[in-house]
Amino acid sequence: MPGPDSPRQKKFDTAREELHNILRNAMAVRREATVQPGHEILLDIIMRSDMTDGQKLADGVTFLIGGIHTGALWLIWCLYYLAENQDIQDRVRSSLECTLCSFHA
Repeated sequence: MPGPDSPRQKKFDTAREELHNILRNAMAVRREATVQPGHEILLDIIMRSDMTDGQKLADGVTFLIGGIHTGALWLIWCLYYLAENQDIQDRVRSSLECTLCSFHA
């Protein structure tokens, strides 16, 4: 484990603080926004909890990093499945082309 004054630990601390600042800014934006019923995001639910601000930040980081990891794995498996199933890949491509053409028409 790196020492508290090591360059590695300092980089980690800087990155963690930057991520916390991003989440603090996002929370400030959501506090000021008028959120319509049914359009809440996970951050809104975390903010309503009775946790301390530190706990809310920690949960926000956990869900953010966990969500990125989960989403990346999901995408990898989808691409693998499409690569293994040419007929489905063709249908997906055709559907996407139709959808995109309707937006550009």
